[in-house]
Amino acid sequence: MIGGSLALASHAAGIPTVGWARDEQTRKTAAAAGLRVFETLEALLSGLQSESIVVIATPLAAALELLPQIIAQTTDQVTITDVAFANGVLDVKD
Repeated sequence: MIGGSLALASHAAGIPTVGWARDEQTRKTAAAAGLRVFETLEALLSGLQSESIVVIATPLAAALELLPQIIAQTTDQVTITDVAFANGVLDVKD
């Protein structure tokens, strides 16, 4: 929900916005709202221009799973950030 809201707001502000989601229905809903949506993460990442911003908007475990792939497929000119969230208590050790 956070990622969708961010994508819709940036799109409404005239910022070129593209997206991808694992869930097909989410992709369809985003496309119906006017966003350019990719069927695969690989397709989205391969089309990024330098100085793009990638926002990871998933539960924390999924973000940690996706991050290595995103880093491997983007240049140093791409900014990667997140709005990841935890679905429970995080057990942080010193």
